[in-house]
Amino acid sequence: MSDADLIDVLRQSSNEDLEPLVDILKKPMTETLSSSGRYKKYYPDHGKYVEDIAQCIRLKGGNTIANVFRGMEGPEYAEIVQDVANKLKVDCKNGYSIEEIELKIVNKVIEEAFEEMNHIERKK
Repeated sequence: MSDADLIDVLRQSSNEDLEPLVDILKKPMTETLSSSGRYKKYYPDHGKYVEDIAQCIRLKGGNTIANVFRGMEGPEYAEIVQDVANKLKVDCKNGYSIEEIELKIVNKVIEEAFEEMNHIERKK
């Protein structure tokens, strides 16, 4: 999935879908979303500033110093997905598409959450 694909996915998302993501991206530390001109103009209509959301995802996915050397651009979305998969110890050999790796990440997160649940929580 290229960065253009990421923007397309974000464009297809409703404001309700984007709200939790925007909340995460507005957390302190390298928060830049709320200073965006489009954010200021259109918030809470998140669909109107998905390019800014995508840029923030990339910046949060990168190392601050490395981002400076990239001209304040974060790593490509594919690199972020790969880094997350590696951190979670998800098997993602060469040849898997970004979508396949994303699905493996989601499955891993669900599996880990299920393992942490007690018997009653699992039944629910």
